[in-house]
Amino acid sequence: MTDDVPAIGDTRALADRAVRAAELPPATHVVGSWSLEGAEGLAPVRARLGDCLRHELDDATSPANAAMRHQLLLVASELATNGLRHGRPPVHVHLLVGPRALLLDVVDLDPTTLPLVAGRRGPGAGGFGLMITESLSTRFGCYVTAATKHVWASFVRQAGVAGPGTAGAAAR
Repeated sequence: MTDDVPAIGDTRALADRAVRAAELPPATHVVGSWSLEGAEGLAPVRARLGDCLRHELDDATSPANAAMRHQLLLVASELATNGLRHGRPPVHVHLLVGPRALLLDVVDLDPTTLPLVAGRRGPGAGGFGLMITESLSTRFGCYVTAATKHVWASFVRQAGVAGPGTAGAAAR
């Protein structure tokens, strides 16, 4: 099979496509922020983000909330890795909460290189982090400022999830 012939069930476009330009959703506030300079910082950021999510989720052991926590951790890892690989460190990972959603905002210092969702690529070619983000999040997008690029992903709160910043706020 050639790279331009899709496998059965492959719905990816042939070409890469830009991430939708969109500001952060409104009514959110930061409950946790972490910075990393290189790949060695990914595991500690994941651990601290996981701790924060356990505090923010009303019942972190419920199947729905445990799944949401794992999805948020995976997306945070993918976006932070993209920031390190395609942006300019340091990369900052922010967890924001709102009445209806949890939000990841990953920031790097390269506003000139915009993210692309991978099109059809051969095995081992990489480029699947934003596809994972698109698949697991409710919405995702990016925006730039004069000095930074923000790539964000939102996750709808499940029933039984604590309100914005209510649980664990004193722990940080």
